Amino acid sequence: MSNVIKILILVGVTSLYGSRSSYAASAPPKATERQVEPYVYVSGGVHKPGRYDWTKCMTLIDAIQAAGGFTDSAGRRVRIFHIDAGSEFYTRGTTNMPPILRAGDTIFVPKRLL
Repeated sequence: MSNVIKILILVGVTSLYGSRSSYAASAPPKATERQVEPYVYVSGGVHKPGRYDWTKCMTLIDAIQAAGGFTDSAGRRVRIFHIDAGSEFYTRGTTNMPPILRAGDTIFVPKRLL
């Protein structure tokens, strides 16, 4: 195949791909995609487990405070389940910065056995 034909095919494919990506960016969301409501969920070793309003730049500590703080039986290792990206752990009492939460996150504070 000559180089001219290869270039024409490449230009055609590139143009086609570019038009698809711009269409996809402007298309409305699919019915299977769900909207995440602006809440976080806190459960486990807190005084008032439940659903709390999420705010931009909300940290794990903000959510725990909204839930009334840790109970006496709360474990040290808190787990955060992100709705779109797996989970992570945070050990309370450390000097690490508390994680920033995203809308739809679930926080689980385990309870220690006394």
